[in-house]
Amino acid sequence: MGIVIASTAPAVPLRMHGIDPKEPAAMHEITPTEVHDLDGAVILDVREPRELEQARIEGALHIPLGELVARVDEVPRDTTVYTLCHVGGRSAQAAAYLESLGVDTVNISGGIVEWHRQGLPLTLGSTE
Repeated sequence: MGIVIASTAPAVPLRMHGIDPKEPAAMHEITPTEVHDLDGAVILDVREPRELEQARIEGALHIPLGELVARVDEVPRDTTVYTLCHVGGRSAQAAAYLESLGVDTVNISGGIVEWHRQGLPLTLGSTE
């Protein structure tokens, strides 16, 4: 029996920052296995802190989507950033926003749920 990783966090609209999620865009995506196989990949997890208590990827940078605009200076600009959320919606918004700023960004398709389904390493439980 697998774990259920649930999210109650609403998607945060980024329209006010010049990103319209209804506009078609050439979103770059990568599978969890592909990004896991990269050496030194920078993963930006945009899930809420309570979601990290269920499951997280060690070494990932955590900035909730609702804080990304205010904390964008924490995102590296000298490497590709791989965005991750629960199933891929919020991370796609984050990727679109970061791309609009010139950051090389790729969305991880399927999010942490697909990461888990593919049997990749996760830390389960409290962040403490």
